[in-house]
Amino acid sequence: MKSAIAILTGFALLGACSDGSEQSAAVETPQQAALDSAATEAEPAPEPPPLPNEFSRTAWRARDGSGALFTTFLDPGGRYRDMRNGDPWQQGVWEYDAQDRICFTPDAEDSLDQCWRPERMDEGGHMIVTSGSGRRVQLESVEYRRPEPPVESETDGEDGEETADGAAETS
Repeated sequence: MKSAIAILTGFALLGACSDGSEQSAAVETPQQAALDSAATEAEPAPEPPPLPNEFSRTAWRARDGSGALFTTFLDPGGRYRDMRNGDPWQQGVWEYDAQDRICFTPDAEDSLDQCWRPERMDEGGHMIVTSGSGRRVQLESVEYRRPEPPVESETDGEDGEETADGAAETS
């Protein structure tokens, strides 16, 4: 009898220590539990957009640690143009190689070639790329702009000379 009183006293003490949250819980049937779990399952995340099939005629923007804004235009024919804060910065040759990397070879002799592996796109048009050294950069897809044709100076070429000669003769 003393052991039964000790057991009942133990349950009473355990009940007194409880916050009571489990005591008010309703008993669920297996069918209710299955319905509740189906209702609370997370919706599958939408698939991110695929990487571009062709990188030609695309443009990508990134900000570096100093706050400078870089935009790279991948022109048809394998040429690229880099802009830094809107000003021309670097240009050269690009290719999408057999290892699924975008590789850049700058025209400047003192610049190094660099390859980047595109990893994924998100819904907002951002792409993660990783360099061969493991550096990860998030790029934002921006509107592609064709290269502007070179502007000839008014004094360059034969047309400028003829105008100057013509003006001298009429005075």
